[in-house]
Amino acid sequence: MGYTPQLAAAVWVGYSEGMIPVQRTTINGKFVRNAYGSTIAAPTWQRFMRQAHEGLPEAAFPAPGVLEVEGQRVTVPRVIGRTEAQARATLRDAGFIVRVASERREANVTPGRVASTSPGSGSRVTRGGVITIYLSSGPAPAPAPEPEPEPGDAAPDEATPDEGD
Repeated sequence: MGYTPQLAAAVWVGYSEGMIPVQRTTINGKFVRNAYGSTIAAPTWQRFMRQAHEGLPEAAFPAPGVLEVEGQRVTVPRVIGRTEAQARATLRDAGFIVRVASERREANVTPGRVASTSPGSGSRVTRGGVITIYLSSGPAPAPAPEPEPEPGDAAPDEATPDEGD
């Protein structure tokens, strides 16, 4: 199959009786060991299209629009804090393919719920694109408190004056 700005055409090579390989046969007086699209159909299409275009003015394809180049862009919905099943359903309903990352991320979200997505919520992405869900491992642990100074130890910012002063 192929097309130009003026015409479209297709060439089919095969047996009408069913899925029978076109092998070890003679086509137009030429022995063909194995017929593929590139051995019979494509050269036939090219010959036909050259003859069909004789006398036609040369034409160019129109410039593609944004929709043809980028596809339909939609906003990634916010699913942070939802269960994996809820997030999958919401993202699928918006037209995305959903993948769940194997690694979890620290977040102030209940462990096992959605911590983030990539691309993130609010991003404009082509419908049918892949959105990766990252589940939460829970919040980051709080930093350990500073150790209490030992009795008799001066704090670093409380320097004792020299006795000779």
